[in-house]
Amino acid sequence: MSDEPRPVGISAFLRCRNEEEYIVASILSAYRVFDEIVVILNRSTDRTRELVEDLMTDHPKIRMVEYDFDVAPAGGGYLELVEKKPELSLARYYNWCLEQTTFSHVCKWDGDMIALPPFEGVRPMIATNDVIAFDGWDVLDQPTVSSESRIFRYDPRHTRYTDWDLYEVLMHDYPRVAVYEPKCYLHMKLVKRDWVHKEWSSPNDLATRPYPAPGAARQEPRVMGVLKHQLRVGARHIRATVRERLLRKPGRYDIRGDYIHRSAVSHFDDTSSTDEYQREVYERAAQLAAQDGLHTIYDVGCGSGYKLVHYLGAYDTTGFEVPQTLEYLRRQYPDRKWEQVSFSGRTLPPADLVVCSDVIEHVPDPDELMRFLVSMTGRWLVLSTPDRALSYSRFSQYQLGPPASEHHMREWTFDEFERYVSRFVEVVEHVHSHPEHSTQLVVARVRS
Repeated sequence: MSDEPRPVGISAFLRCRNEEEYIVASILSAYRVFDEIVVILNRSTDRTRELVEDLMTDHPKIRMVEYDFDVAPAGGGYLELVEKKPELSLARYYNWCLEQTTFSHVCKWDGDMIALPPFEGVRPMIATNDVIAFDGWDVLDQPTVSSESRIFRYDPRHTRYTDWDLYEVLMHDYPRVAVYEPKCYLHMKLVKRDWVHKEWSSPNDLATRPYPAPGAARQEPRVMGVLKHQLRVGARHIRATVRERLLRKPGRYDIRGDYIHRSAVSHFDDTSSTDEYQREVYERAAQLAAQDGLHTIYDVGCGSGYKLVHYLGAYDTTGFEVPQTLEYLRRQYPDRKWEQVSFSGRTLPPADLVVCSDVIEHVPDPDELMRFLVSMTGRWLVLSTPDRALSYSRFSQYQLGPPASEHHMREWTFDEFERYVSRFVEVVEHVHSHPEHSTQLVVARVRS
């Protein structure tokens, strides 16, 4: 942080991901209150960028930057996911956002908040207060809002966001804290397209630890919320276990009975990855190729292509990917062979070895993928996918789905995955190849 003092004023930081419905109203309604509005785009795919750029033409206090990294969804299992993948931390994201601001105080403002006239009353309060909490109205009169410390003096030596069970929380050691009583905004969350058919329930009911108080302040345990969460998840586990035992068969794709499969996923762009994950999967494939004198290798869902080229580049390889990634692969490795993946038809002869590493959890119909892999495999098939039992704690809500990652349709436990894969191929080897990454690896042969 620079030793130069920041000018006195309020910088708003708006974290935006697909906020086109209310972003214009959100910015314009609060424009008179802030000295600067920093809009941070986080992989928006709607018209948010276009709408903000239009505002910027005649509203000089608006700036726009981009945080082009995935972040974990708030809610149950959040902390478990972030502990495994720190790069998904909301606290890391929020602290980065703070660094983009320039005035003495900052305000956490949202793209679905519309300022009311009383909000102007917070401005004079920054002269005598380090932290100001304020509240708003939910437009449907639901409990989606509460008094929150949204305006605070920014000095990373005294304040920062940190990760808690369900989301990020603000921690500080400032003594001058005020609560501004008038309602300051309308909260439009539940009238957005994504929410109109959903029933609201407070995510705080899923907490397994007390909400952290700033500094050394007193912490009050949320006993009822913890009990409700444990009872709810426990009941789902019991129902699933009873159903599976009564029916004596698992549910879809050999996953336990009432597991909730995600209905759709967003595309996962893996082109920036190297060998941070699944390196051992490709090392095992290289061992098989060497010991059996193999020649041709297919990698279905090869991502960035880095592991295929660096660990199996001595062989005749072909990488299969979706159209969004093919252009990158052909530009990055023009001397290698790349094909668009199509499970519905086979245009190439079987390869000696086929690798499909951490792909099956992304596809809508794994049966279709497995049939395609079998048709393309001459001798050996190497598969990997996360083990759900290692990814989350025993009674995490994610054990019953859908997965924490928005890119995963479903996840298998170790036993479920072996049972499922064995329907298509002969499993020769099944191990936890990297328990810290929750990776399970299968080596299989096509049945003759």
